[in-house]
This record gives sequence, structure tokens and C-alpha cells, in this order.
Amino acid sequence: MECTIEVDIDSHPSLYAEKLVKARKECTCCECRDKIPIGSEYEYVSGLWNGHFDSFRTCIVCKEIRDKIFCSWTFEEIWATLYEEFLNSGLGICQVQGLSQKAIEKLSDYISQWLKFEEES
Repeated sequence: MECTIEVDIDSHPSLYAEKLVKARKECTCCECRDKIPIGSEYEYVSGLWNGHFDSFRTCIVCKEIRDKIFCSWTFEEIWATLYEEFLNSGLGICQVQGLSQKAIEKLSDYISQWLKFEEES
């Protein structure tokens, strides 16, 4: 499946490293803010952006969604970007095709929250 969402990125890191690791202590996903339990695999990214070192931990489910749907992204913003995409054009079946059951469930939970929010607005 080809990515479908491209984010206009202001700057790229001058140093960048990413790796999959197992959590030795509980941490938080930078995207969904869910806890990453001890022993769970997650993506750890570190780099130098505009002269500032930063690091990001992304749960495997958010990483899968990001890798399948996004051509480019800004850390900590994939769910806000997906929400905007959902409001502007919806999410088509081609965008979710090939996602794991856990990823589809997480995406469905977010869409349910977005619909509820829109009904209340």
C-alpha cells in the first residue's frame, strides 16, 4: 500500500537514529499518549532538529499506522493530522487496507471519538 498523507515539513534533522527496542521501564507513546508497558517493543528515534536534540518513543501500533498512511509526518502530530484528513476528505478503505487488527481497532476508536466530538460541536 502506498502512503497517502504528506505533511509539509519545515526542517529535517541534521542527525537522526531510529531503532526498535523493548521497554525496560514503562514509557509513553509520543503519538497516542498511551503507556508502553515494560517488555513491549516500540520505536525509539533520536536526532538533532534545528540545533536541539530530541527523542521520541512511538508504540508499535502508531508506528504501523504512520508507516502505512503517511509519506511524511511530524512527530507528536499524526493523530491531529489524521483528524484533519478525516474531516476534509474522510479515510478511504485503501488507507487502512493491510493494517493489523490492533491498528484498525485503534483507528476505529479514534474515529468514534472524532464523530462524537463533531456531533457535540
